[in-house]
Amino acid sequence: MIVLIFISLFFLSLFLISFHRFLSLYPFYYNAQTTDVQYFRRYNIAVDAIVSDVQITRLETNKYEYDLGEHIACMMELENQGSAPKKLVVSAAIRQQGTSEFVSGLPLQSLNDIAGTASYNAVWDSAGFEQGYRTLRRLV
Repeated sequence: MIVLIFISLFFLSLFLISFHRFLSLYPFYYNAQTTDVQYFRRYNIAVDAIVSDVQITRLETNKYEYDLGEHIACMMELENQGSAPKKLVVSAAIRQQGTSEFVSGLPLQSLNDIAGTASYNAVWDSAGFEQGYRTLRRLV
């Protein structure tokens, strides 16, 4: 049995913005070839955030569980809230839930002149993969 759990990167980005994230810094640098060392006491960090006019509004399959080897149809609905039509590229990755290890991917798909609401369908062939819980990650 394969179980897919969906993560829309739009909603994931809201999650990341809403909660504190940690950044690990290593203040010590050692060059093994020259044996030079440096120790840093201050850091300048800049974080840029971009808000998109395009949002993933729906991501689903027709079932929650699938038998091994089944073709899994994934439907995504998105909305361009901007005033001009946009050319978009959609990518999708199937990852192992819990470890986020890459399992498989779907081909990149170009969507031209998207204005308002649009939908995109893709199929993943689960043949040859072990049973387990999977996560579908879509990026527009």
